[in-house]
Amino acid sequence: MYRITTFMVLVCGLFVSTADASIGTGSSLFAPQLSFNGTRDIIRDDSVGVFSGNLSLPAVDDILQGIFKINDVDNTPSSASTWGIYSFQVTSINQDTGVISFGAATGTNSIEAILGDVGITAPAPDYAGSIANYGIAIISNPNSSISLPEFDNNFSQTLGNVVTDLTDAWRLEMLAGFVDSSDFHHVKLDDATSGRFRGAYSVMWDRWSNTNYRETTANVAGFDGNPYSGELVVDSNATITVPSNDTNPSGWDFSDKADFALNPVPEPSTIAIWAALGLGGCGVVARRRMKAKKA
Repeated sequence: MYRITTFMVLVCGLFVSTADASIGTGSSLFAPQLSFNGTRDIIRDDSVGVFSGNLSLPAVDDILQGIFKINDVDNTPSSASTWGIYSFQVTSINQDTGVISFGAATGTNSIEAILGDVGITAPAPDYAGSIANYGIAIISNPNSSISLPEFDNNFSQTLGNVVTDLTDAWRLEMLAGFVDSSDFHHVKLDDATSGRFRGAYSVMWDRWSNTNYRETTANVAGFDGNPYSGELVVDSNATITVPSNDTNPSGWDFSDKADFALNPVPEPSTIAIWAALGLGGCGVVARRRMKAKKA
């Protein structure tokens, strides 16, 4: 019964999502990869990025941007090209520990501006926060063979070389960022050629509907030695390789990889409505924010 209900909830969300061409047409390619069953989904990626300053000598307001390609979810390879786009801005540097703290980038480097450059209108958050809080966007294309591009002049231009417009089947899947006081993105270089990162983010918008995101605790501690949790977390294996000599494709300042964790579940109110309807059709269900803290 639970699996049927989950499937029907997803069908409703995917059907509604096809109406807005400003976020790309077509149903979600990312949602079918997630379990929606109360267990954590582990998302594995490879990433390339650029930094506007010097990672060894960062300054407040320096910009960190990149693209991560989702290779698999729960060890199942993706059947589509699913990418994450991130754009962060340095908010502080701890000179004693070397930890660089980031928040959402602003102005022409914001996620809203970057998506706009490739023809995607960033929607207002469904869950919490404002458009200015966006730091991560997940987009997808049914063509699974699309490769990450070589860096070309600037980040928006590089992305635009591949995501040219919404007629080539790219669609917006999810937006996440910095809403709660516990949301963060930290980077720490171990030496001149390698480093690590940690992060926790709030899910602010998704292409489907009627979903809660349970807080999940990362399998690694923060750089302060304490555990951390969030709706989307850097879970483990978060490493950075500097510089870009070994980065494929070329031209980027660094490459990195990580496992992320996410735990989406259908809203209880949606399950109850489907039970009342006997799974007979897609009713109108108001979306609401309901964080379920991990016990």
